[in-house]
Amino acid sequence: MSKFQFKIVGIIALVVMLGVLVGVSPVFADNGTESADADGRMPAAGQQIPWADFIGAPVIPSATNGLWVWSEDVSGQQVLHVRVGSDGSAHTFTGIIRTGGVSNFYDAVVVNGTGDDTVTSPRYNRVDFTLATTGGGEGVDVNWSGAWLVLDLQVDGVSNPAQIFYGAAGTAATGNPLGVRAGREGWLALPITMLDGPTAFERNIANGYYLYRTPNGVYHMRLTTTSTDTLVLYRGSIITEEGFFRAKRRFLGDPRDYVFLVRPKEVLFQFFTLGHLDGFDWIVGGGAKPDNMTFTLKMNGKLAAPNISLGSNPFGTVKAYTFRLVE
Repeated sequence: MSKFQFKIVGIIALVVMLGVLVGVSPVFADNGTESADADGRMPAAGQQIPWADFIGAPVIPSATNGLWVWSEDVSGQQVLHVRVGSDGSAHTFTGIIRTGGVSNFYDAVVVNGTGDDTVTSPRYNRVDFTLATTGGGEGVDVNWSGAWLVLDLQVDGVSNPAQIFYGAAGTAATGNPLGVRAGREGWLALPITMLDGPTAFERNIANGYYLYRTPNGVYHMRLTTTSTDTLVLYRGSIITEEGFFRAKRRFLGDPRDYVFLVRPKEVLFQFFTLGHLDGFDWIVGGGAKPDNMTFTLKMNGKLAAPNISLGSNPFGTVKAYTFRLVE
């Protein structure tokens, strides 16, 4: 065998080994953020804040002009809070808050606001707010799921870090924008037992993801389309946090479909679904290690939520682009 032939055989063997689940290699998203692990690249910020220093509610002093920001975990859901304080004179507080490509904000609301206070989401991973006040107390609450946040905050149109405070200690910032990396703790975390119970899935039911677990410990993803005339592209990734994937069964109804094992802990998948049934089954190996998994789910290139059903739970239970299921 020549050296050239030996190299070809070696490459083929490597492809077969990596493609345990299917023999078609994936095509990655244009923005390079196909999975949660690829979403860790945070833009440069004026000040990097440790996650531990950003969480927890502060005591906001009275008659103090400034912006207070922090995040808190509410039953696995990270909630970002913004509050303003005022010295009694009129001030306008504005902000642009961003997160990663497979992260998102949802359920944003103005707290104690008046008619000139607003919060908008021009993109799924961006929130803008304006709070005009004389007495303080207004704010914004927004749910988010992501690996990091960058907060560009201003008081009366000026970036003044001395008027920005963060975390439970109410620490004054030294730079702006603020950058905080939450890592795994920033993703929405739901109990994996939500996958148990009868699934609503059946062929040609509503478009979306149907995830469930059967009593034998096998995990299932099922996909279909309501219409036999409308194509839906399902695409995403699953990452195991402790164990590793073991394939059980796959349903590939289109030659472009794949379920690709990138590494023992990560699967990328793609299904072009048109009226038929697609999906795959797997178990998580690793002995006594928990089956914790991180899901990033897309439909037609956009976030799949709220079209995600977990076990017997209906659509709308999940609003996050990327989320964790944990024991």
